[in-house]
Amino acid sequence: MIVVPFENWHWEFFCPAWPIFKNGVDFERAGCSYTLTENGELYGVFGGVPLWKGVIETFLIPGDKFAERKLSCIKAMKRHEEMARKALGIWREQTTIPVDNKVAIRWLEFLGYEQEGVLRKFGPDGKDHYRFARLYDGN
Repeated sequence: MIVVPFENWHWEFFCPAWPIFKNGVDFERAGCSYTLTENGELYGVFGGVPLWKGVIETFLIPGDKFAERKLSCIKAMKRHEEMARKALGIWREQTTIPVDNKVAIRWLEFLGYEQEGVLRKFGPDGKDHYRFARLYDGN
């Protein structure tokens, strides 16, 4: 599994649940976005959009084939995220997740994110979301 810089044409191989991910944010230019790929297949898009110095809004958008290579994807993401976090001097990573997405909640907790609260009617679908954050002391 390799990590390559995300390019907007990669969306042609994904069907994100919310159109904002495809049409609302230019991930190629707005932040640190990457694609997981192997042997010509695209498995997912991940990264973050800097909000200000030291703080980044993170995301993971798995493709249809992500589950087939989940362990390889996770290892590649972890290696890349740690390098990027240190290079950018990030002390807070944050994200949101719909309150009913139990799999993603377990994933975030496994990664060391902690729930900070509920954002009511936050999502593009009007659902409540949890705010999760992961904090770092120094690099």
